[in-house]
Amino acid sequence: MWGRRGARGYGMRLCRVTSKFPINQPTRLTFDIPTALIFWGCPAIPVHLQNTPNFRIQLEEFRRELAPMLQ
Repeated sequence: MWGRRGARGYGMRLCRVTSKFPINQPTRLTFDIPTALIFWGCPAIPVHLQNTPNFRIQLEEFRRELAPMLQ
């Protein structure tokens, strides 16, 4: 899913919800989160991330971590 932050700086409106996938099935899907949103409200984005428009997180990392908790 993804959403947009409210104009007041809090709250969020969901814009899209993706389909679900089985926890026991490996995936190549990723979350791409805009770097500027991760560091929203911070005085500066770390130098090594300033030219990185999106922070990519492999869903496979989440699946591996969550799988033992869901069995």
